[in-house]
Amino acid sequence: MTEIADREQARLTAQLNSTTRQASEANQQAAAANEKAERLRRKNLELEAKVAPRRLTGGQKSDLSKLLAVETGRVGVISYFFDSESADFADDLADAIHTAQWQTVRVRNFIGD
Repeated sequence: MTEIADREQARLTAQLNSTTRQASEANQQAAAANEKAERLRRKNLELEAKVAPRRLTGGQKSDLSKLLAVETGRVGVISYFFDSESADFADDLADAIHTAQWQTVRVRNFIGD
């Protein structure tokens, strides 16, 4: 009877060792996949930043207004037709310039050269 028990114990020990090896390999693969996912996430964030719409932050608008407020003048801010990104950016610039007490003319949807 002990011979059967010994064989069964050996079989179960071998199975446990095999399962432990597989689990270790799976953990290594998961760690590698996590590292790859993190690299891809960082690259994605870099790409998103590159293609993000150009806008002025509140601080940038304030800084620009302060610089321009030293002297006033007149300016026209123009954005092209069907270009919403440039229109938003032009709006930001026009707001900052207007805040500096400049006379501003905002032209949206310009068609021309």
